[in-house]
Amino acid sequence: MTPSLPASSLYLGMLLLCATSGAQAAFVERYEGTAKDLDGKLVYREIHEVTYESAPPSGRVLSARTRYVNPDGTVRAELDSEFTGPSFLPAYTFKDHKLGVLEGVRLEAGSSSLAVFHQGKSKKIDFQPDWVGGQGFHYFSRASLEKIAGGEKRLLEFLIPSRLENFSFQIRKGEESQTEKRRPDQRQIDVVLEVQNWILRLFAPKIIATYDMDSRRLLRYLGPSNIQTDKGDVQTVRIDYQYAP
Repeated sequence: MTPSLPASSLYLGMLLLCATSGAQAAFVERYEGTAKDLDGKLVYREIHEVTYESAPPSGRVLSARTRYVNPDGTVRAELDSEFTGPSFLPAYTFKDHKLGVLEGVRLEAGSSSLAVFHQGKSKKIDFQPDWVGGQGFHYFSRASLEKIAGGEKRLLEFLIPSRLENFSFQIRKGEESQTEKRRPDQRQIDVVLEVQNWILRLFAPKIIATYDMDSRRLLRYLGPSNIQTDKGDVQTVRIDYQYAP
């Protein structure tokens, strides 16, 4: 026999349904990335969960959670981002459980300054609304694909927590990029991010992110990883992303 609800509970349920029926439900996107070194060896997997106001690419991103998983299945690191302020500058915390790295960005509501922190040290920086940080690069690129494909080059101020500073980067279309159809069902573009400081450029390889022009999904990433080697060195990885049908 199916149990019945008390009338008071049924009434409360109807009120909640009426209150929420007019609100737009959030959309959650889940996808994974497989990171390999330049010799093709598996380094880690990324598990992404992103919450939007509504379905992407038009819906505004609200939060993003990434787990970095070792080949043996243990969680190596975590990255949590909250997009409550500027569109492409989230507040975020990155934790590497193996090396004990803790860094990120803190934002204050209504303030024109932020705190960037790394390993117990922090610095307060005045910022502009168009600055970029953390996973904000991905969402800036995705929002700008047509302009980049058209040849637009732009300088971005990008926050680097490990250096407690912001640096100028240029974002542009890759020379190898071909926006004509590589397959009958897909057009791709390579988005390049390169630091403008020539000294840093000697040690920081450029980032190449490949996007599908139609779905605006990130397909591949080639560049420095935020997961360091066991010795604490920066490593270059290629990450291929897989999405559920």
